[in-house]
Amino acid sequence: MEKLIRPLRLAVIVLFTAALFAAAVIALYKLQIIDGKAYFRALREALLKAATCFDKLGQSARAEN
Repeated sequence: MEKLIRPLRLAVIVLFTAALFAAAVIALYKLQIIDGKAYFRALREALLKAATCFDKLGQSARAEN
């Protein structure tokens, strides 16, 4: 009876999966830890600009009434 997966192919599959997993972990680490502060700062600035825009619209609408 032959083995369904030969040991060499199994080793290649395991190494490939480990390499993909490592690449994903490294990418997530870079996004969260290294670039996380910059992304958070940009998001906060965008939210403040949006809130300011809506506040100005609300004030001008109130002034007209």
